[in-house]
Amino acid sequence: MQKLVPGQKIKLSEVTPSLQLEIDVQVQGASREYDISCFLLNEQEKLPSDDHVVFYNNLRSQQGEVVLAQRDAFSSKFELDLSKVQQGVKRLAFTCTVDDGLTFKDVKTGRVRVSSGGNLLLEFVFTGTQFSQEKAVILAEIYFKDVWRFGATGQGFNGGLADLVRHYGGTVERPAPTPPPAPPAPTPAPGAEEKPTVNLKKITLEKRGDSGKVNLRKDGRKQPIHINLNWDQQAAPQRSGLWSLLPGQASGGTADLDLGCMYEMQNGYRGVIQALGNTFGAKDTVPYIYLDKDDRSGSSTDGENLLILRPDMIRRVVVFAYIYQGVSTFQDVGGRMRITDDQGNEIHLKLDQPDPGLKFCAICSITNSGDHIEVTKEERYFRGHQETDEHYGFGFRWQSGQKS
Repeated sequence: MQKLVPGQKIKLSEVTPSLQLEIDVQVQGASREYDISCFLLNEQEKLPSDDHVVFYNNLRSQQGEVVLAQRDAFSSKFELDLSKVQQGVKRLAFTCTVDDGLTFKDVKTGRVRVSSGGNLLLEFVFTGTQFSQEKAVILAEIYFKDVWRFGATGQGFNGGLADLVRHYGGTVERPAPTPPPAPPAPTPAPGAEEKPTVNLKKITLEKRGDSGKVNLRKDGRKQPIHINLNWDQQAAPQRSGLWSLLPGQASGGTADLDLGCMYEMQNGYRGVIQALGNTFGAKDTVPYIYLDKDDRSGSSTDGENLLILRPDMIRRVVVFAYIYQGVSTFQDVGGRMRITDDQGNEIHLKLDQPDPGLKFCAICSITNSGDHIEVTKEERYFRGHQETDEHYGFGFRWQSGQKS
């Protein structure tokens, strides 16, 4: 293993013949979280499109040449296949940003490691003493100049991730009030280049355990968290004769999915919000959790919606959905969830790993961590409410019921 210093460059062919690499970045410091990204750049060191940033909201590049395989608050691991790099991409820049009032001067230590097939090849170590007021740093680059090379960069910027996006020729998508009607925009002049737009506030939770956070207000006012469940609005296939008598076969009709949650407040009070039993919750009193309707027809294009109006008062929530009638499995409905707040954050997840024999899904958990809530993808399938409760330990007493 060879150790590098800032500014040092090396041909990758000198340490490995392989084009399959792992880049492991770790940062330890005073911040609660460090965002580590990879920018895929052209020969002019600019972003060809918004899909050429691999970060917390885009875990994989178009061709799969860069994959963010692991990520937590202080580290990220990228898997690279340089044989898949598109012709127009000449440089991979690995960056790190901090966004909670701190700078890289507050970093205790960090490192970038290059491995292949489990063998450690290169290491670049840095500390906060190398920086001052920088909030973003280009840590290292892999670039093509006759051959693929690695460079220990350590170049800092005073701005954060948004400034890095702009540095590389992109623009940052930010939520804004609805503007008044305006005349149509003029057609761009021939040859005008449109800058790629990157939404830094939209997160997709791909697999179980992936999480995103939303900061909480500190003034005790309402802060609506809007949870939307939607699914494919189409009828299940009709079956007749012998097939209709087989267990697990849908009887036909429109899918009726029900959204709900089990919750625990900060004071220990626990309850369930769901259409079954007409327990729709309340907007203006405890628990400040409200289910807006029960869409039995499948005709509502916005699905079903759950509002958590005082997330500061909850300790934990498990959001679930179950098939009441119409289809036999989540495989038939294409379920997806979108969670938004009044700060413009969006968290998306899909029910893309269904168990064909089970009709009840714990979709996500929401946990109060003091200054923020953590939304974690669960997508765990159960036989029903009671089995779900036993798994998450709420301790309810259950009895059969039906919707009125």
